[in-house]
Amino acid sequence: MNLPPAPLDPSFQTNELQAHLTLCEEVLRLVTCEGEALREAGPFDSQDFARQRNALLPRLIQSNASLQRVREAWQRLDPSTRARHTEVDVLLRRNQDLIMKIIVIDRENEQLLLRRGLLPPNRLPSSVGRRPRLAVEHYLKNIPG
Repeated sequence: MNLPPAPLDPSFQTNELQAHLTLCEEVLRLVTCEGEALREAGPFDSQDFARQRNALLPRLIQSNASLQRVREAWQRLDPSTRARHTEVDVLLRRNQDLIMKIIVIDRENEQLLLRRGLLPPNRLPSSVGRRPRLAVEHYLKNIPG
């Protein structure tokens, strides 16, 4: 998806970052609801959540492409202009914080899915990834010399 460069207007960047933040808030609501549903004792409707995730995916792809353009345009601005528009930095930080929160909740949801036996075996996390010490020991054993 090759899009034209974003305008060098900080208000454009602010609008795009705000739109992405709004989309991330939707994603956060979805993963939070999913986590709550997984914590309940009753049956879990994974199809409904999968459908909702799939509906968000095209918007996330488009938003991600837009963010790439915004970042490139922001970096082309001279530092004095960037310094005058602190709202862009604030929105960047808010987006990053929200994305990290989504990632943490989504990982918790994966653990809940594992406990319920709802993740296919090929989605199980590697034991090495869960115990980094073992990866280091394996690496050290296989160093030549």
